[in-house]
Amino acid sequence: MIVNSAEDLTVVAVIDWEWSYAGPLQLFWSPPRWLLMQNPNTWSESDERLVLYNRYLDMYLQILKEEEKAYDYGILAEDTPSALMRQSRTDGRMWFHHIMWEGFNGPEHVPFKQLRAAIPDFDDLVAAVAKEKTDAFVEAKMRDLAKYRMKLAEKKQLYEELKTKNRGWLDSRGAIQGIVVSFQLATSLEMCSQLSRIVPEK
Repeated sequence: MIVNSAEDLTVVAVIDWEWSYAGPLQLFWSPPRWLLMQNPNTWSESDERLVLYNRYLDMYLQILKEEEKAYDYGILAEDTPSALMRQSRTDGRMWFHHIMWEGFNGPEHVPFKQLRAAIPDFDDLVAAVAKEKTDAFVEAKMRDLAKYRMKLAEKKQLYEELKTKNRGWLDSRGAIQGIVVSFQLATSLEMCSQLSRIVPEK
């Protein structure tokens, strides 16, 4: 909420921040994530979904370019959103952004395969990273994973205890509070479960 002054506190506007986030400007030049209403990170095969995705992307870029022509802001042709998005598509950055957004689900999934296909010297870039650095990074992430799974187990135990123990805790005075706490725990547990599916077992 926006108020007119610290003294008066009269509400003059309300901003809905739902679905908003802060991120690098470069992500803006990638196709919108809702383009196909499906997450490419879940695709393990380059099938008709990828064909449809590219078709929709072509349509989106064409419409975006037409809108740019309708509103001339004096921007150089190579700096327009449609041109930058096309470049992101050509050099593979859009697929790298998909991995940044949703996580790396393995070398056989579509975003990684498309990213690798867009970068001819991909193997040379990988080889340039010292094995010691790679091993240290993996070890750090495995420690993080162990801590995460421990926290997940604790949340699961607490959730089960709330379900089975003291079933009468939802009395007339504590009903609302109990529902809120239960919802928060359930939401947290669901988020942890989703993360667990993203991070593979060692």
